[in-house]
Amino acid sequence: MTGKSHHPYIYAIIKSYCIYIGETQQHPVSRWGQHLQEIGSFTKRLKEADQDLWAMDEEIVFLCIDCKEIAKLSQDEHKIVTQYIEHRVHEKCILNLPRLAPIEKIISDTTRTAPARCRYSWGDELAVKVYEQIMDYLSTQNAENNGTSC
Repeated sequence: MTGKSHHPYIYAIIKSYCIYIGETQQHPVSRWGQHLQEIGSFTKRLKEADQDLWAMDEEIVFLCIDCKEIAKLSQDEHKIVTQYIEHRVHEKCILNLPRLAPIEKIISDTTRTAPARCRYSWGDELAVKVYEQIMDYLSTQNAENNGTSC
């Protein structure tokens, strides 16, 4: 995985049927390390959702989407626009949860941090692209797990 160290990203952390969606202004690898610590958001949320799943030796998948469009903006706007995109991706996942198989539960939450709107018309389009990249990954995994991949 390559990417700039200080750049806007949307990321997902997946363990079994749970997904955590977040945003960061630094390389996601450093953010993921924080999430896996005992006090990390992913760890706390997963333990709340399913203590047994957290304890299982299940694969944890990390996805990241580089938000190049946001990186073109002034540094001051990166965080709020990335938070807007993150929230819109959450909304799309919530509305389409049955299509996210094997995902059954979204353990992250953006209600506290979500900006009300984005001043850029392309914001919603970028959120759709990010959502579709997550869907592409999940559909590829489903095909591989069902023995239908080449």
